[in-house]
Amino acid sequence: MKIEIEQMMTSVVESMFPKLSDEKLGMLITVDCSYSKYSSNEKNDIDIRFPLYYLFQRPSNYTKVFFLETDDNFRSPPGPYDIIKEKELHWVLRSDHDSCWRSDGVRDLFRIENEVMDKHFGGYPITHEKVSIYNSIGGIYFVELEPFRIDREKSIQNVVVNKLLTMKEAAKLMPEK
Repeated sequence: MKIEIEQMMTSVVESMFPKLSDEKLGMLITVDCSYSKYSSNEKNDIDIRFPLYYLFQRPSNYTKVFFLETDDNFRSPPGPYDIIKEKELHWVLRSDHDSCWRSDGVRDLFRIENEVMDKHFGGYPITHEKVSIYNSIGGIYFVELEPFRIDREKSIQNVVVNKLLTMKEAAKLMPEK
């Protein structure tokens, strides 16, 4: 059975993070990306690995999806613990919608995969015998966010993660059933 990483992320958000949660609550999902090309001699092998970060917020019936944009997506951005209180990160609002967030909110993975394939492997189409592509969920974290306002005139938003939360702390910021 094959499950696309985008479907997995949206399913995790839908099942673990209810709508109408406190606006201070966010869900941080890291995606570990790996692209490898193996040759007959090891010195010509190409192995590219990097994390991507998605931040979700659900204070209403709409879901906000932010993507951590870096200057070079092939260079590792900070780890989840480094993100706390970092004010210079470039979170890009990808979606703020009740349903379309499942597609347009997480499409960066496809864009970046194409960029990696073009830059390092000569582009598509390419056979799977030549390049091994492996993307997986690296971590799922509930986080406390500083209050912020969306500036619709700018793509980059000033979103600051105050701290990682335990499940018990996160549950207090979720609506009661």
